[in-house]
Amino acid sequence: MDFIAIAMVTKTFPLFAFLAEHSQAARVSVDVFEDAKTAEELWDWEDETMNKLDTSQPEEGSDEATTWWPHRSSEAAHAGDWDGTSDDADVSHDARSTWWPWGHRDGRSPFEIYRDESDDHCAPFISRSTCPDSEYKGLVVYFHGYTACAEQIHLAAPHINNQCLDVIAPTFPGHGGRIMNCAEGEHCDVDIGGGRGFDLRELPTHASTYRGFIWSLNRIVRDERDHRASQTGKRIRHLTVAAMGLSFGGPMAQYAIMSWRGLYTKNLVINPYFGVGPEIDPELLDCERNAMAAREEQGWFGGDWREQERECDHRKIMDWLNEAGVAGESNVILDFLAHRTGQLERTITTDLVHLSDVYGGLDSSRIDIPPLKAILDRQMTWGENCGRITTGVTKGICAFKVAHLLATHSFAMHVLVQGRSRSSYAFPDTQILTTQSDGRSRNGMTYAFASHLEHTWMPWAPDVSMCMYRGGAMPHANLDKAGWWNSALFGQITHFLSGAGPVSAELTSNINTAVCAALPLNRGALRHNPDLRYLVTPEVAPRWAVQLWPGPLLLFLRGIDDFADLFLFPLHIMERRSRNNNLMEVSHHEGHGESATHSLQ
Repeated sequence: MDFIAIAMVTKTFPLFAFLAEHSQAARVSVDVFEDAKTAEELWDWEDETMNKLDTSQPEEGSDEATTWWPHRSSEAAHAGDWDGTSDDADVSHDARSTWWPWGHRDGRSPFEIYRDESDDHCAPFISRSTCPDSEYKGLVVYFHGYTACAEQIHLAAPHINNQCLDVIAPTFPGHGGRIMNCAEGEHCDVDIGGGRGFDLRELPTHASTYRGFIWSLNRIVRDERDHRASQTGKRIRHLTVAAMGLSFGGPMAQYAIMSWRGLYTKNLVINPYFGVGPEIDPELLDCERNAMAAREEQGWFGGDWREQERECDHRKIMDWLNEAGVAGESNVILDFLAHRTGQLERTITTDLVHLSDVYGGLDSSRIDIPPLKAILDRQMTWGENCGRITTGVTKGICAFKVAHLLATHSFAMHVLVQGRSRSSYAFPDTQILTTQSDGRSRNGMTYAFASHLEHTWMPWAPDVSMCMYRGGAMPHANLDKAGWWNSALFGQITHFLSGAGPVSAELTSNINTAVCAALPLNRGALRHNPDLRYLVTPEVAPRWAVQLWPGPLLLFLRGIDDFADLFLFPLHIMERRSRNNNLMEVSHHEGHGESATHSLQ
């Protein structure tokens, strides 16, 4: 008991000291409160009181932007970690967030400050609800796709704002840069022709950078929610905080949800990218349908349906090898793996995670294994995006290296495994919109994730729905382009975010490219719905974290590389200088009309 008493005195003494020191100010505060008639008088009283108490506010220009209490007190700092999701009554205005009203006299919200302090050419995006404060519902946090940036949501944002919701969208690290003039000496890591390129020094090559970005972003989201709750007079528990992600933004949104349980109240995912995989191959689908029909017609012991299946497996292998950037032919071993549903695809995807996790954080000049260096340092260019960026239609990047792409693949696969290991109660109500054009492998990973969330018998579990636009007419990046799908897609987005429920239509054998048909997520759905096999291959998705652990061979090779760095670091420095000079020379020649046919290695 003595220890308990000592602990209580120790914990409460700073509070008693603070009250004693400012008791006179507290008495003045009570008198003013009794006389105050309007909110403006209360704010005047707060400003006057703070001037009197001006004892230990953060200094001008302090870098402690998230300090939630104006008086430095380590005992009170824990209140800044409260996420506003408790069922108890709301805490006081000054203790429910990491922001403090006297620190933002210019009236900007936390996300507005974050946007204004950004140096990106494509800065974070924000648009406000068009409704009065009394009808305000909350905010939507948009996570953009890979190589895009925050402005990707600009077409859908007005529709969301009309539903009394704010839209805030950060720009991922390295995605907000402008086109660089390589021919004039500006730093370029990739070349897109015409003496132009991109500076990719901030674009992550390892999944850990994306994780750190989400941790920081969640605090800003919490601060923005609290600020808007105070500004509109709404209780925090009554506000919607929706995570919305397109493509690579899908796993980013899921990681944000898992990193701060209770912060997000809705989960909307559009064409999520949980890993690399080939897009839809209509010829492969026709081949498999014909083989299936021949098998049913000819019977188990007759006909040539087995040869037709082998031809389909061969085509499947070629699709995957081309997607991985590997030229080759199928053989007996690959044919066997391809015939086992999902085995070949899962092997390739997990091996790519191992490669990125072990070597992704290294500069290519430090990699002393030539074939490995050539793979990671190879440039990839998305020509369609380059045309839109160079003409000023959109912003973002359109060229990168394989090491950058594998970092997104590794991050997404780790999120997928982590999500499948979590209870479904860790997620809010979830709506997933997909397109068949993404292919069965990528949609299969999404299906594995969604079916895991759905497989629970508890009545208070979140509502989970997944639908697909079949036929391949719906494009993957469908939010920042004008098309036939705009009105239907934007309507589905606002329908779910406004709280009206799922947006799926019934799955039938008749394919309507303009309808998002619901995919059954219940156990045994793949056995009872044969057509579902033509849409998803969930066996591609890894199930356990151990499947993503790098093997001893890669770790051994990395150890050899690190040991060699002790002796080869002068050569590595010379290689970096030579690589930059070569890139500048290529850009200079192209800028003067000369063609450069060699690829950048």
